[in-house]
Amino acid sequence: MKPKLTYKEGFSFLELILVSSLIPIISLAIYFTFSSGIKIYQKINNNLPLEEINIFLNNFYKDIKNTFYFKDIPFQGDREKIEFASLIYSSYFKAKTIGKVIYLYEHGRKRLIRKDFIYGQDYLEKATNLKILENISNLNFKYYYYLEEKNDYLWMDDTFYGKIPLAVRIEFIFNDKPFVYSVSIPIAQKEL
Repeated sequence: MKPKLTYKEGFSFLELILVSSLIPIISLAIYFTFSSGIKIYQKINNNLPLEEINIFLNNFYKDIKNTFYFKDIPFQGDREKIEFASLIYSSYFKAKTIGKVIYLYEHGRKRLIRKDFIYGQDYLEKATNLKILENISNLNFKYYYYLEEKNDYLWMDDTFYGKIPLAVRIEFIFNDKPFVYSVSIPIAQKEL
């Protein structure tokens, strides 16, 4: 009678070597996939503050370009605050209308606030739109005028009450990077 062959269950040496060599390869592929995802996430989040600054400065540009003479809302400004008449979108009228725009820098909170008010009975009471740019320091507004007595163009720290400057400049620091942005005003007059 022939002896019965019995097979023991288990892995051969060759199967163990194959599996042992595949595990590090699969682990490396998973690691590189996750590290690439983390790098992409970090790049996206690093650019967000700069995009916010660009959007804010684009709105500043539009506001300044849309300014005009209006006796009830004079053009006024100093180093930390500027206010002027501009065209503002009204959700009530579903169109642009006359309004007052204010840009105000708050030292303690290191932020620049933009408020706009629709012109009317209660325009001084309630802001219709509020935008905030945070984490900025050393903000200054400058105003470009032609001074006839000096026969020269100068950047000044304050406006002449009611006189629209030829240009407005905003200077500030964000994450140790200086930003300077100037906007010319088409409606401004050369003579002061």
